[in-house]
Amino acid sequence: MVLAAKIEIEYKGSGLKNIEKLLKNIPKGVTVGVHSDAKDEKGGHVAMYASANEFGTERIPERPFMRSTFNAKKQKIQKMMRKFVSGFVAGRIRRRDKFLDIIGSFLTDEIKKRITSSPSWAVSNSPKTIMIKGSSVPLIDTGRLRSSITWRKII
Repeated sequence: MVLAAKIEIEYKGSGLKNIEKLLKNIPKGVTVGVHSDAKDEKGGHVAMYASANEFGTERIPERPFMRSTFNAKKQKIQKMMRKFVSGFVAGRIRRRDKFLDIIGSFLTDEIKKRITSSPSWAVSNSPKTIMIKGSSVPLIDTGRLRSSITWRKII
């Protein structure tokens, strides 16, 4: 259960061929979310739990902590990308992978904040769930979901 952001630059004219050479062997994008290797205390896949809450199931209401974060931060990310591209083309920025570190870290932090604030926006837990886990706070029980939100570069 990950979101992917990919930077694509179209090359026009011979002057930009140097940029194309610079970009060839560096990461192409970043994924943010619960990656498939995230496990809970019992060895279960956290991504399944994340997906069930993000999209909802017959028994679990939809609690879109990732999509809502991405939608709320989309304009800020686009602004960051425009600033990066103009800096890269002007020669002020040399490392595309550093920009991916910034985007990955930013989105990871924002998704974690969204999970932490779930009592203010997410559908409450059912009475049965409250009885089982002893809390009415949605999306937070052991903290495993929140701590499983990570980012990785796409090579």
